[in-house]
Amino acid sequence: MIDIVAYNHHDRCYVNDLTVNDIETCLTDERLYVWVDFNKPNSDEIDLLKTLFKLDPLAIEDCTHTRQLPKLESFSDYHFFIVQGPTLNVGNLATDAVELDGFLADRYLITYHEEEIPSITEAKKKNLKSTGRLSQGVSYLAYDILDHMIDMYLPILDFLEEKNRLLTAELHNHSFNEKTTQEYMALARYILDLRRTATKNQQVFYQFSHSSLAFIDADEARLFRDIHDHMIRVMDMSDYYHHTLHETLNIQLSLSSHRMNQVVQLLTIMATIMLPLNVITGIYGMNFTWMPLLHSPYGFWSTVALMLAIIGGLLFYFRRRKWI
Repeated sequence: MIDIVAYNHHDRCYVNDLTVNDIETCLTDERLYVWVDFNKPNSDEIDLLKTLFKLDPLAIEDCTHTRQLPKLESFSDYHFFIVQGPTLNVGNLATDAVELDGFLADRYLITYHEEEIPSITEAKKKNLKSTGRLSQGVSYLAYDILDHMIDMYLPILDFLEEKNRLLTAELHNHSFNEKTTQEYMALARYILDLRRTATKNQQVFYQFSHSSLAFIDADEARLFRDIHDHMIRVMDMSDYYHHTLHETLNIQLSLSSHRMNQVVQLLTIMATIMLPLNVITGIYGMNFTWMPLLHSPYGFWSTVALMLAIIGGLLFYFRRRKWI
């Protein structure tokens, strides 16, 4: 599906009810700012990118092959960009990134996406109400769409903060178990994926704001610099959460190892105490006729007293060594 929005900056009004047949006329009319949105286009609509807009074939191929890494490439009369916006799948902690491809020229903006993107939908509503950024120029519209798209990182950062707080509370409450450990590992992988995408996006917005690109003046570059600063904050926060998770998991593993050592120590002490007792009972369990105290009326109690003395001596020794 193709949606077309145009603004006449000479008459200061929006041009409505445009169809695909009007695109060529709009592109040649220097009074118009034109936005063409390709939403899940079919093969015939994709061909328009080559036949009507004369776009680079490799750039078109990048559009049709999803899950491309974010990037910005400049051509003679337009810039081609790919940006990935995050979505949060809480059920399996997966980053289902939404890809937006775009072609930014002096008077037109082309957006291409295979999935519904809230920032695109919102921008269309604003322009239909004559309150959109297209009236200021296509670069301002591109900024508005990308800024709202990147704003999706904010609820994800809030989710990571809350998830990290809950898992840390479980650690302090000694309710940390194998399931919690698996959640920690999944969350750590999620943050790494999130940061990888954010890093690539940050490089794109750095080029937008610091490369003196054609069709983008100083004021527009300043707007893109704001998105760039936003991405730096996302990267810093994701680094912080990943570091916190890593440290918390290390503490949990240390505590688990300490508890295991305590159990092993207790079992070792019990085995050490039982060893001499087993030796004594083993000796008196042999079938010999003549053995010391074997027929004595005090033999049993003497043996018990010896065993108790050995237990007491070992416990005293372990206490002196601070093993118990």
